[in-house]
Amino acid sequence: MYSRKRYWKFFKHSLKLFSEIEGVQSGSVDLTIKCRMNCEGCYFKKAGYDKELGDADWRKKILVLKANHPNIINMVWIGGDPLLRKDLLRSLMNYFDFNLVVTTGLIELPKWKDCNFGISIDGTHDYHNQRRGFYDRIKRTIDQDDIWVTIAFTLTEKNHVCLKDFVEEWSNTSVRGVGFSFLTPIIGEKSSDLIVKPETREKIIDRILDLKKKNRKYRKFILNSDSMLSLMRPENTSWVAENCPVKDKVVSLDPMGQPKHPCMMDNANCSQCGCIISHQMLAKGLENTQKMLRYLA
Repeated sequence: MYSRKRYWKFFKHSLKLFSEIEGVQSGSVDLTIKCRMNCEGCYFKKAGYDKELGDADWRKKILVLKANHPNIINMVWIGGDPLLRKDLLRSLMNYFDFNLVVTTGLIELPKWKDCNFGISIDGTHDYHNQRRGFYDRIKRTIDQDDIWVTIAFTLTEKNHVCLKDFVEEWSNTSVRGVGFSFLTPIIGEKSSDLIVKPETREKIIDRILDLKKKNRKYRKFILNSDSMLSLMRPENTSWVAENCPVKDKVVSLDPMGQPKHPCMMDNANCSQCGCIISHQMLAKGLENTQKMLRYLA
């Protein structure tokens, strides 16, 4: 049974996550349109951005953002590759307590101790290279024990077959873990052979849960909680779309500093959402509520 102290900790966290009073708590910034990769299915490339703010304008924009949303403590720096504007990035990170820099792995990672780095790797060598390329180079860049790096694996109809081999390979590196998401389509986008079919999505989730259950090392390496994976099942997509906290709790800015809706993807088809962020926020709230109910029982 949980102590009252722990109960109130969980309860207050749930309130902070979902209360309208708290407002926006996290943000994402497309710091640049520049990227050295040309990934198949990239939502940012599809948006067709061709301009970005200069350094001075970005500093002004971040100051306004902080003034309008003083509760923001978490910031995700994305794009494009934000490390292509390394000096500006470093200066803007100082405005936030927690920073995640989403980069390609093609640029040497700075030895910054006050941030995490996120790298997209979509499968083992051959599967990743079909969509993004540079697998060996990326692995050399991020397999370092003095930098905190996590992997974002976007599951598609093409790459899910290598899931187990991927987890086995990367759980034996210095990388801290992997978060699985499903490729989310854009509104109006024609059918894509990358989008995972509902029946396949169900089986993939079962496989991930099985890996976590049977192997302690995998369970530690896979960042998706069981609750997150449960919410990712096709039967829950409508509920997730209707209750997604990202729309109210996260503000996203495009390369010109303009708001993006409904999230950092801009024009995402929420009815087929596979985003790890929305599922993580909802799962955490549900887990905390369940703990509270168990305490009160």
